[in-house]
Amino acid sequence: MWIMGFIATAMYVPIFLWLKDLSPELRLKIFQSEIAALEVAGRRHPTAAELPLNTRHAFVMLLGRIEPWLMVMPFTISLSLYIAIQAFGPLMFTGSFHYTPADAARMNSYFWLGNMGALIVIGIVSDRLQSRRPISIVGAALLSLLLAWWIPTFGGVLPRHVMIVAATLLGCLFAVVAVPWAAQYSETLEDVSPALQATGWAFYGLMARAWIAISAPLMLAIAARFGWAAWMKVSLAGMVLYALAMIFASCLPAPTLAPAEIGPS
Repeated sequence: MWIMGFIATAMYVPIFLWLKDLSPELRLKIFQSEIAALEVAGRRHPTAAELPLNTRHAFVMLLGRIEPWLMVMPFTISLSLYIAIQAFGPLMFTGSFHYTPADAARMNSYFWLGNMGALIVIGIVSDRLQSRRPISIVGAALLSLLLAWWIPTFGGVLPRHVMIVAATLLGCLFAVVAVPWAAQYSETLEDVSPALQATGWAFYGLMARAWIAISAPLMLAIAARFGWAAWMKVSLAGMVLYALAMIFASCLPAPTLAPAEIGPS
């Protein structure tokens, strides 16, 4: 606890001292660039009267479309694996694979090391390629295959080197799923309306926290009665559902503001 406290404080101090908002000049430059981009695309930027009047109106504009639901709900359910590893990873490795508490904690750390490393790499790759949804779908498919192999091994004893590779790959592949999804979701919100970015991420935060509140006691109940492999099957189903939702979303036309929302071109 002392180590974590000092590390957290050391990370917070530079943020507290040097994190600053964008300057007014840079904000104006970004705003002018966005207007120019809209004009090139043949779209008129919304006037003040056409922007959401309040939070309720913003949510009505957002949730009246299929795209936010299609991107948020399946992804939130796919977080079942992430939540399990984060909250009960060492317990799962101890109970299902008979590791000592110390070894179980090490296996859990391999998941996070793989996840953090892949977050950076995949972020750079997806930005360079400007490809979001295909990368995320491939990551979900590979993660589903890995889970399909891993689940039948629960209750047995996997060699340490095999488990290290499996745990690291689980973390890496989840990053492959999550990073492009976040960029794709942000771009989708931008296409619907630049004014809905904060509302869209608030909606995701609400759904993610609601799923955590629901899944945590459900996870413990399922694991206590049927074993952790049963919850991993739920995670597998969530990942497959996410991949299917992203494939379906790729067939939808790009979202645009309705004429009633942006006014005549």
